[in-house]
Formats: sequence, structure tokens, C-alpha cells
Amino acid sequence: MESEELIGYIYSSSLRRDVIKFLEKNTRARPIEIAKSIGKYQSHISNVLIAFEKEGLVKCITPQKRTWRVYTLTEVGKNVSKRL
Repeated sequence: MESEELIGYIYSSSLRRDVIKFLEKNTRARPIEIAKSIGKYQSHISNVLIAFEKEGLVKCITPQKRTWRVYTLTEVGKNVSKRL
């Protein structure tokens, strides 16, 4: 997706906005940490992170782990989050 499309994609969902803003402030986090902070189910956060990873907005910095995965914003994700 292009930058403007990504912004629209994120902006159209309060959950996606909350997740990207959390990562902008915290630099790296596990899905459970995000879920507890914003009061949503961990499974919903994990689904958002998987979608963000496919779009190049976040990357998993512990891909070898099945649990305790840690995510961080990519440069694309940082640029998009600043424009929200």
C-alpha cells in the first residue's frame, strides 16, 4: 500500500490507531503488553500486528520465538504514525 492508503487503513480503526500509537511511544512491546495497556483482547492485538507486519509497518524482533514475540515499528511505521 502507498503511504496515504496506509494512513487511511490505520485511521479507519480505533484499534489499529491505538496499537500504532502504543508502539510509537514504547518502541517495542509484546501483544499482551499492548492489550493490557489499551484494554483489548490479546488475540485482536496479535491479528493487528500480523496485518501490520504484512504491510511493513512493524517487524517482529524475536521471530524465532513462538511465544513472547516482541514487535517494533519499522521506518515506514514510524513515518506513518507521525502523520496520524
